Amino acid sequence: MNEAKFDKRLELLFGLQYYIKRKYGVQFDWICENYKEYNDKFYDLCDENISKEFEDYILNGGLQSYGRCADIALHMDDNYNIIERDTLDEVLLNDENVNINKLEVYIREFVKSTNYDEFIKSNDDYYNFVIKKFYETLNCYKKVNINEIIDFYGYKKGEMNVLLLNFSKGSYGQTYKGDSYYIYGVKNISKVEGEFLLPDGIFINLYHEFSHPYINPLGKKYYNENKLIKLFIESKNYGLSSCYNNSLTVLNEYVVRAVSIYLAKDALNTDMYYKAISNNIRVGFPHIEEVILLLDKRKDYNNFEDFYREVIYKYFIKLFENFSKDD
Repeated sequence: MNEAKFDKRLELLFGLQYYIKRKYGVQFDWICENYKEYNDKFYDLCDENISKEFEDYILNGGLQSYGRCADIALHMDDNYNIIERDTLDEVLLNDENVNINKLEVYIREFVKSTNYDEFIKSNDDYYNFVIKKFYETLNCYKKVNINEIIDFYGYKKGEMNVLLLNFSKGSYGQTYKGDSYYIYGVKNISKVEGEFLLPDGIFINLYHEFSHPYINPLGKKYYNENKLIKLFIESKNYGLSSCYNNSLTVLNEYVVRAVSIYLAKDALNTDMYYKAISNNIRVGFPHIEEVILLLDKRKDYNNFEDFYREVIYKYFIKLFENFSKDD
């Protein structure tokens, strides 16, 4: 796993959404306050320099959602040119509110007028402080060994990168050019030495986001999404977040969440382990414990796809059959 760092492209795009939310009260639910002194500096940077046209563009949804925003950021080069546009998310490219050509012009104008790269350099002490806190929290229960993920799946799938991000809550998994990105929204940063305040489940998030590139292609390969609709409905009845908006996403989340808790189990005491399970049941994954228990069978198979096909796939097929019996 590559060293955690902040990424100026992510900071820029999410920071611009933070600015719009704070100034106009727009409901970007994924945007939040984190470290007031830094947030205020970024807000002032925008307020003094952003053009009205760029404000209107963002207000009208031109940066889309958090996932699409991260997708755009990863497709920028060091000079903020948007490159390899053919690999951008199809949903993003087909959104009438998004105009990549306009966005690129607005970004370059903003970067130039604000001397944005110098702003980033001027906050190096803050970024380094947060990176230190991240590692302290990540390893507060045990030293996280990323090879556990590689060993479990049986092979390495591209480089694994950790990008820390202000202005946002939660964590996101992205892939770009075959590499994986764990994008973690930091918040509640304490200045007190030895006081973390970052969630102690960071290492579970890490396993989670780095698992998606392994799990998602198998879900797409083995399941007909139309046959998953009852699983989706059940999860919605259990409190599923609106950000999970299709059946295949829910199925992939089941497996990824189960693997994350399974790999983290040695670092969790009994209360933390069952709290992680109950939290997942509460947010739409009532069968999570059954899926976790299935993962002990991974060792009986030479490769992960064989295990997935023979154990995970057959478990969910049987679950779907039981749904049908209940009709």
